[in-house]
Amino acid sequence: MLALWEILLEAQDSPGGIPKSFVEEKKEEMRRAQMDVKPGAGGGRRGFSGAITMPEYETHRLLY
Repeated sequence: MLALWEILLEAQDSPGGIPKSFVEEKKEEMRRAQMDVKPGAGGGRRGFSGAITMPEYETHRLLY
């Protein structure tokens, strides 16, 4: 229960209402995913690293 309160307080202090720990966790997940992508694995599209699902798109939009 204490962890939930900490997350809620963190979200309250954040301008976007998203806890900083969630944002940092997602950034790290995206960094790991980028490291796992092999060069040339984009299916013929230069610079394309794969399909983006809606939750990832929303997170990406919020981060940048």
